[in-house]
Amino acid sequence: AKGGSRRGGQRWWRPAAMASEASDPSASSASAAPGDGGDGDEETAPGLPGEDERDEDLENRVAWTVNAPLLYDLFIGCSLEWPALSVAWLPDDPEEGARLAFGLHTDGSVPHEVVVAELCCSAVSELDADPWQTWQVPGLGSVEAFGCSAPPGAEGPLRVAARLAHPTEVNRIAPCPSVPKLLATKAASGAVLLFDYKAERTPGVVS
Repeated sequence: AKGGSRRGGQRWWRPAAMASEASDPSASSASAAPGDGGDGDEETAPGLPGEDERDEDLENRVAWTVNAPLLYDLFIGCSLEWPALSVAWLPDDPEEGARLAFGLHTDGSVPHEVVVAELCCSAVSELDADPWQTWQVPGLGSVEAFGCSAPPGAEGPLRVAARLAHPTEVNRIAPCPSVPKLLATKAASGAVLLFDYKAERTPGVVS
């Protein structure tokens, strides 16, 4: 989940192994053993990115990290453990911060779930030369952000308000416009489910 508003950059270091390969081309090639029929070049396993592709991905990442603070005033990004197939902003509630619901599609080893996350940060008026910050938020994974500050005692700029077990992957989420605590979801079976995410539950537990 990512968000921005408009307007330096985080320091990123090239991995030591990759840096050594770039400075010593021979480090990235393997010598063929006598009689093995090899030509001395290292083969990349099918489906895995080659060194050039990894270098390009790293360069794109570094460029984006440096330029993002010039384009946005505020940015928050989450590295979720599972892909989110559906995302929906919840209606505004004057007693709460902005809330976002998303459905996680797992591999079945853990329950599919609907997560409701609440924004609990304040915007900063000026960005530092290195504005990026990182937090580990339970239920959301690694959160990186700039342009905001988390309140004292908070685990990050976002908090998990609810984690709801879902029978299948979540193909659609639709919040109720007039009753913000109600969420309708569509399962892979075609069933439409209704959740009251504010019902009493154990905090941080999928239920």
